[in-house]
Amino acid sequence: MYSIRTKLLSLSLAGALLLLSVFLSACSRQPRDMKTNLKLKNAEYAVVLSRTYEYDAELLLIDHDGKIFDTLHYGESGVSSANYYQGDLYVYSGRNVENFVLRDSGELQMFSMQTDKIDHGECSVSWFTANGQDGLIEALNIGIFDGHYYSGVRYTDGSQKKEAQIDDFMLRSAVEYDGKIFVNTSHNTDAAWHPICVIDKESGKYDLVSFEHGNTPAQGRLVLLNGKVFTYGDNLSYMEAMDETEVRCTLGMLDAETFETKEVDFTDDMICLMYAFEDYIYVITESGTMYVFDDDLELTDKKSLTDSTFKKNYLAEELLYDDKFTDRDDKIAVLYINAALDPQNVGFIQEYSKRDMTPVRRIDITPPDPGIWMGQQTVVAAIE
Repeated sequence: MYSIRTKLLSLSLAGALLLLSVFLSACSRQPRDMKTNLKLKNAEYAVVLSRTYEYDAELLLIDHDGKIFDTLHYGESGVSSANYYQGDLYVYSGRNVENFVLRDSGELQMFSMQTDKIDHGECSVSWFTANGQDGLIEALNIGIFDGHYYSGVRYTDGSQKKEAQIDDFMLRSAVEYDGKIFVNTSHNTDAAWHPICVIDKESGKYDLVSFEHGNTPAQGRLVLLNGKVFTYGDNLSYMEAMDETEVRCTLGMLDAETFETKEVDFTDDMICLMYAFEDYIYVITESGTMYVFDDDLELTDKKSLTDSTFKKNYLAEELLYDDKFTDRDDKIAVLYINAALDPQNVGFIQEYSKRDMTPVRRIDITPPDPGIWMGQQTVVAAIE
């Protein structure tokens, strides 16, 4: 059961090692201006394809009929995330200081995450970005200096831009609730420690909250529902560090007010997807089972998926699934990359119903003017 999962984890760990060296190139280039008349109008999805080291990226805009209607080649490498926020599309690089925003007006602008408010912040690149209540939450990946790993979080508090420095942790994802930002982290040297970093937006100070099982937040995803933060992970990559001999997967809940935690073990199955829908947390496992929990982590329903499309896609050796998906109303849109590294048939977006994971629509990613393969690092964003 675990062979495909292990393969995907190896790919993810390889990507993490690449991120650990980003500061070497991040400090080597200077920002530059770039403009175009590309339009977001009529787009439903934006997909960005890039290579890890070469400064070559391609932005694909997909309309409501699932057709690529506009494209742009531009100079960005190692894209790490894309977010649509208040009419603009922000695309971040995990390799260099150059990031881009496509304005609703059609203008493409370069911007930098470099900062003098965090130690060695001149080398800031992106771990990830998330939509917050007052603006984008930007996770800064700075790198190793003097034996310490430097990271940070830039956010908006009201109308004021603020930054919090977080030393010795790598950052994975974030959600915001009631004046606090919850960040999924991984310790730089202790492979078994994955605490949730809780940042007070007003002061910039933070606390670390750990689960009983250190692997619980290891997958990196956070989902907010009714004042609770949900996460999950397994110990496949940490069994030696945690002195454990049995594979375990755990779903966890953190109360955003009291910081109390609760966990549910999956001893004979592995979680591959988690999302919120209609006041419930939905969990999909490798066995093709759907679990439905309420916001107190009580199981309310368990059933086998009536359609096997998601399971087949997840376990297919010809596809690379690396947790690249986006919520869209009552659908989940998952980006799959063709493992054959085909520059023409890069992969596809598969939409699934949140209610039962039946397939809704498949959108093939076929660049109109393919050249070299561009699928080393990819992101997808839903355009509201």
